[in-house]
Amino acid sequence: MICQKCKKDFPENQLDESHDVPTYIFDGERKVRKQQADKLGRHLLCGKCHKKYEGLVFSNMVKQADYDTKQRMIKSAIEFAKWWFK
Repeated sequence: MICQKCKKDFPENQLDESHDVPTYIFDGERKVRKQQADKLGRHLLCGKCHKKYEGLVFSNMVKQADYDTKQRMIKSAIEFAKWWFK
């Protein structure tokens, strides 16, 4: 099967179903979030392209966020770093 971004051929089990709008943006259980994201488009991507897309789409959203939202994100990142690095 072909990755819809890099156009390279991969075995089917090496392609990911990448949601155009990541499921983590929605609220609720995983099943509910997936149903919401499914309605907004998805693409079959190889692991490398999927990982790159996830990073870039998040980065693009952060760049467009207002000042207050960015301040909340900073606080959240600090708390996560404390937990992650103990």
